[in-house]
Amino acid sequence: DAMHYNKDVFTSRMGFTMFRYLLLICSGLLQSPPDVLTPDSKFEGVEPPAWVLDGAVKVFLPLEDLKGIEDTAKIGATIVHAGGPSPYYPLRRDAPASGVPEAERTKLVAGIAHAKKHGMRVVLGVSPYAPIEIVRQHPEWMHHASDDPAIAQKAQLDLTTPENIGLRSLPLNTPYGEYAIECLAEMMKDFGVDGFSFDGCYHHAINFSPYEKELYRKETGGEVPTKIDLNSADYKHYLLWADEKLEQWYRRLGQRLREVNPEAAIY
Repeated sequence: DAMHYNKDVFTSRMGFTMFRYLLLICSGLLQSPPDVLTPDSKFEGVEPPAWVLDGAVKVFLPLEDLKGIEDTAKIGATIVHAGGPSPYYPLRRDAPASGVPEAERTKLVAGIAHAKKHGMRVVLGVSPYAPIEIVRQHPEWMHHASDDPAIAQKAQLDLTTPENIGLRSLPLNTPYGEYAIECLAEMMKDFGVDGFSFDGCYHHAINFSPYEKELYRKETGGEVPTKIDLNSADYKHYLLWADEKLEQWYRRLGQRLREVNPEAAIY
């Protein structure tokens, strides 16, 4: 498990960072860390809430499985990890009638209350897919696996089908990332959960979207490399930049969630 709120994050991050640097230095393609990276001397780890360290037994259950929650609580499980809702649009602070659809919301509320009744914490797994409305409004934020401006036209396809749903995986270093943070903060407040889990909220191996190309140029003075090539210093610098941007997003998310719940955790 990659636990962003974990006491080992500082050690793990340093080890991973050093490993990346060693690969570059040994290949003769990098003399020193790129300026876009936070130096290890300035990196600050995140202290997890006590319940993360104490929660040795976690169970994966749908929240409608009330008997399963009871049975696992009896044998010592302290955390229920369940599937969570997809991000919605618009935010409820802007449109109170917005939010998780009522039928799904009712199941979530009942299951979370049942788990809490049995002394368990609840972590919700979050979908990596942005609301369709945001994709349609901002096709310039979409991931471009190739340098093809026509990709933006795919925002008008049926984005609910299995073959097209991946188009909704918007990079988190776009303004959508800030929207997602606020949406998750609303969910945490509305449902009273203890944390969120992410499996899919990563960065792409390369992204030629207009937004990312301009952001990379602005922050590094360079151009997004023409292709994925682990023998290229330019590509390795790009990959380290993308790593850093993702880490920054998770840090901002954690800080925002702690404003809602001081014991919030990210898995």
